[in-house]
Amino acid sequence: MESREKTKRMDEQSKTSDGKSGGGASKAGDSSPAALTSEKYLLCKLGETIQKKRLQIGLSQEQLCSLTDMNRTYLSDIERGVSNASFLVLWKIATAFKLELWEVLKDIDLSQPN
Repeated sequence: MESREKTKRMDEQSKTSDGKSGGGASKAGDSSPAALTSEKYLLCKLGETIQKKRLQIGLSQEQLCSLTDMNRTYLSDIERGVSNASFLVLWKIATAFKLELWEVLKDIDLSQPN
């Protein structure tokens, strides 16, 4: 339940003053609220999974950023579901975790919120 509330708050924060999405997360031509919410939900789940694995390994954000040559603010945005990480960034994170990429992604709950 907490995750759904977090996703809802993050979706509301990503909207501009005119009520439209800040862009980037939706599919081309699909700006429906349902599509934006489900994509935001998946970004939050990805971020939660990365953060959980980082903490399990015992790395701070600064340490992971040093290993991946990433900005700490960008990592924070990924972990909060604000930014959509590229394939290359996900690969760098998995490599820093000493895992295969699929091992990082396998624990993401892909079920959609109600």
